[in-house]
Amino acid sequence: MREGLARRLLDAPSGVGDVVALHGDLHHGNVLDLGDRWAAIDPKGVLGAPAFDYANLFCNPDRDTALGRLSARLDLVAGLTGLDPGALADWVVAWCGLSIVWEVLDGTWSWHAATARDVAAVLLAARPAR
Repeated sequence: MREGLARRLLDAPSGVGDVVALHGDLHHGNVLDLGDRWAAIDPKGVLGAPAFDYANLFCNPDRDTALGRLSARLDLVAGLTGLDPGALADWVVAWCGLSIVWEVLDGTWSWHAATARDVAAVLLAARPAR
């Protein structure tokens, strides 16, 4: 991860903002359509920046969808949540790095880690270093 991106997330009051309770594993497999309502299952119960909870969405459900819809998803999530699109992209990159590290530490390398690497690369290339 670029040092500038890490500094923005760790130092800037607008980077982390409010610390809230997060689901911690929010993605397509953990949100159920119950007909009259939606339910999020398998929460991890962590605290952090609100934007971090959305980051996992950007690497799912598969590589083609993640990369093909990346820009549209950023715009949609930012618009629906009121999050700054640049800050959201930064948190997605941070989550991608974390996802890759988990797999390396586990001694695995799946489509998900490869997708995380590719999503992060696209976002980093699209955003100038500050």
